[in-house]
Amino acid sequence: MPKPFDAATKFLVEAFPEDWVRFFGLPEGEVRVIDTDISTVSAAADRGLLVETDFSTYGIQVEFQGNIDPNFELRLLQYRTALRLRWNVPFTSIAVLLRPFTGHNLLRGRYLELGLDGKMEVSLRYRVIRIWQIPAEQFLSGPLATLPFAPVARINRRDLPRIVRRLEERLSREASPSDADFLRTATHVLMGLRYPREFVESLMSSNVLELSSTYQGILADEARVLVLRLGRKRLGEPSAAQLEQVEALQDKEHLEALAERLLEVETWEELLTA
Repeated sequence: MPKPFDAATKFLVEAFPEDWVRFFGLPEGEVRVIDTDISTVSAAADRGLLVETDFSTYGIQVEFQGNIDPNFELRLLQYRTALRLRWNVPFTSIAVLLRPFTGHNLLRGRYLELGLDGKMEVSLRYRVIRIWQIPAEQFLSGPLATLPFAPVARINRRDLPRIVRRLEERLSREASPSDADFLRTATHVLMGLRYPREFVESLMSSNVLELSSTYQGILADEARVLVLRLGRKRLGEPSAAQLEQVEALQDKEHLEALAERLLEVETWEELLTA
C-alpha cells in the first residue's frame, strides 16, 4: 500500500526536477519528468527524469525507500531495463534511503546475479544516498526541493527547532505561497518517518496538514494508486477511458469508497458507474 512519503517525494521531484539533477551532481540541461507507468511491469518506477544537455541525453531513475524490501534491487533492475527500452537513452539509477531500516546496509550500489555455473550473468550499478548521513546544512543551503529533508538529515534532535526556523526563513524569502505550502507539507510527511506526530506538530503549525491542499492531494493520490493497483488484480486492465476517469477523481473519500467496493463488483464499468 502506498505511504504518504511516496506521494510527497513524487511531488517534490515533479515540481522541482532541475533541483534534483543539481542535488545529484549530474550534468545539467533541459529537464522533463517522464512517465514511469510502464505497461510491461506490474507497477511504476518511483520517478523518472530525462535530461537533455548540449552533448547528450540521459535519464535518471529515482527510487525513494523508507522500509525494508527484499526485492528492491531486483525492482531497480526491472524498472531500469523497461525505462531504457522505452526511452532509448542511457539511465542512471539512484536509491534515496529516507531513514535507517533493517537491511539498509545491504544496499551497496551493485546488484549481482550468478548463473548456474556460478559466473556473473547480471550486474547493475546504482547510487545509494542515505539521507540521515548527510549534514542538514547541505539541505538548508541547497535547492528548494531538498529543504524538507533537512529535519531528517544528520542533526542533533535538540537542533530541530533551529532547523525548522531556518527552513521557514527560506520559504518566506524564496518560495511562492503555493510552493511554500507544498514544501511545508512534504516536511511534515518526511518528519513523520523519524519523529512522533505530536513532536512534529509541536514544531510546526498543528493544522497545516488539515488545511493544506497539497496534503489533501497526497491523500487522494494514495487512494487513487490503491484503487488502480487492487482493481487491476481484481478486474484486469481498465480501458483508456476508465483509466482517465479514475485519474480525474480528486476526492479521497470517493476513491476510498471505490477501493472498498472492489470485492463486490465484477467489472470496471460496474465499479465506476455505481
